[in-house]
Amino acid sequence: MQRAWKTAGVTAAALAALTPGAEASDLPVYTLAPVVVTATRTETEAETVPAPVEVITEEEIVQSGAETVRDVLAAETNLALNASKYGGHNVIIRGMGTDKSLILVNGRRVANEASAAGLGNAMALDRINLFQVERIEIVRGPSSALYGSEAMGGVINIITKTPESPLLSSGVEVNSDDVLNWWHADTGKIGKFSVSFDARFDKYRRDLLTQDAFGSGDDTAQTYNASLAYAWNENNTLRAWTDYFSEHMKSSGAGGDFTARDYRQENYGMSWEGTSPRNQWQVEAYASRFRWSDDGFEHNSFSFNRNQNRLYHAGARNTMELGAHHRLTFGAEYEENRVRGTGLGTAGDSGYTEWAGGRGKDASEKTMETWAAYVQDEIEYGKWFLVPAVRYDHHSVYGDHTSPKLGVTYRAGDHFRVKANYGEGFKAPSVMQLFYDMEMFMGMAGRVHLIGNPDLRPETSTSWDLGVEAEFGKGYTSLTYFDNDVSDLIDYHSEGALDGISQYRYVNVDHARIRGVEHTLGWRFNDRWEAKVISTWLDAKDTDSGEDLPQRARLSQVYQLTYDDRQETGWSVMLWDQFDYDCVTEGNEPGRAAGKTSYNLLNLTVTRKFSRDDRMYVSLRNLLDREDESCDLDGRFWAVGIAHTF
Repeated sequence: MQRAWKTAGVTAAALAALTPGAEASDLPVYTLAPVVVTATRTETEAETVPAPVEVITEEEIVQSGAETVRDVLAAETNLALNASKYGGHNVIIRGMGTDKSLILVNGRRVANEASAAGLGNAMALDRINLFQVERIEIVRGPSSALYGSEAMGGVINIITKTPESPLLSSGVEVNSDDVLNWWHADTGKIGKFSVSFDARFDKYRRDLLTQDAFGSGDDTAQTYNASLAYAWNENNTLRAWTDYFSEHMKSSGAGGDFTARDYRQENYGMSWEGTSPRNQWQVEAYASRFRWSDDGFEHNSFSFNRNQNRLYHAGARNTMELGAHHRLTFGAEYEENRVRGTGLGTAGDSGYTEWAGGRGKDASEKTMETWAAYVQDEIEYGKWFLVPAVRYDHHSVYGDHTSPKLGVTYRAGDHFRVKANYGEGFKAPSVMQLFYDMEMFMGMAGRVHLIGNPDLRPETSTSWDLGVEAEFGKGYTSLTYFDNDVSDLIDYHSEGALDGISQYRYVNVDHARIRGVEHTLGWRFNDRWEAKVISTWLDAKDTDSGEDLPQRARLSQVYQLTYDDRQETGWSVMLWDQFDYDCVTEGNEPGRAAGKTSYNLLNLTVTRKFSRDDRMYVSLRNLLDREDESCDLDGRFWAVGIAHTF
């Protein structure tokens, strides 16, 4: 740890000495409060919203030199982003598991492997084209009152760019893992129309999944995004969009063993957005389909799986201005989730046979539906801002559920606020947890048979938090205590062996208590230099067993120092250190603690701006070359990239 801070000090001193115009400035620093939409589904200043909210701007994304949304979150927040033993990375907000953190793109759900056991949203963040992102909004705490299932821990909403003027830009990056290039084009407004298009192409230099010993060298991924807007008048706009993602990976081992994976995702939809003197509404319908398949040869045996997840969503909402200090938001949604493939075996409906390599495998499908309605009131009364909300969900498998929430902000002064929230959340069991019937190889556990349980109860939580926010001179700070009480956690338990194959069935077993303190402290030295420390102290335990929940650190901090000369030609620098103390690692059995470790990662990104239209950046992460497989630390990472706007 001392070595890390010595390195940080020397680097910061060198940058200060070498960067032109880096002397202290007495000019005042002005920062406008960001407007957020995720916490209340309305445009509201972040200072006013009761729920703890973070906003990562496009400028901060560029400064970080990140390649993926996950990289940005690692640099700008202290969310737990740990490797999943099934691939990808778990996203843990306030100690709540990755399947309880809802990830949205422009407020919309996206189909992925979330219906597969052990995956949740583990791979979602790596598949989003970061160069299309305008900002990222993070809401901490239960958000089921507005978003329903999967929002027990919070919401991450990735909002993409909607430029008003013509634009064509491109970039290329070479890094430790892959070579990529991207394109972005906007027509601007042509009469009543505007069109934008994005593309990204990756060629991986090694396999993405760290547990694979050998990559094939031919792994690739492609992402395409297109959107169209038609404003038939100043108060009404029609939007249409489509996205396509594909990824192909293969890893090889000794004795002819191999694993090949193929992922394809397609999204498309339309919306109508309108305003009147007292109303602002949106009607939308979209579909998302994700297909994943794998073929493997190991232990002298060929195996394969073919699965797909289809999501259909239709919804409408309206925000009504009831007065200068009062507005009401209400809406209704319908969602259908259809999963089919070999993962369900014969446990689903409409059974059929999938074939690969001359071998047949049982498959079936299952459909779940949700109908929902919600209402939210926003009331401003003097120094008080109150946001009560409630949502009713009817699920075709587990029935009715009501999720209330109350948030309160008290403006004690111009630069001091007190915020409090109470909410109840829930997580519906996935299709796979309910109906799994699948044999697969699981590392040291050998070949296992995973069995679903249609009698599972939803996971539920009761949560509250209390915090303060303040600005003082050139500084700012926030301090929040949170407490989550979680019941009916879903896990799988052994039911012995049958014909030499271990049998595991999903059951409701655990009760967890997750408490902690979040703290942010920042200081803007002048309009060029800023320092920030983000901290979370966490106590997360399985109260039935008394064990710590794995993949969570007792103390997690990000120390960040940024410099930007604010010139069209010049420099910007970001130096940050990620420190995790007493991080609980996961054993061979998911959900079970193995041990504790502490580490820090020092990172640096330097950007050279040659003009308003051209920049080059160099990013070095894990400068001290820390390696620890249990913490997903695989050594130093470097990246060099250039971007140009035509």
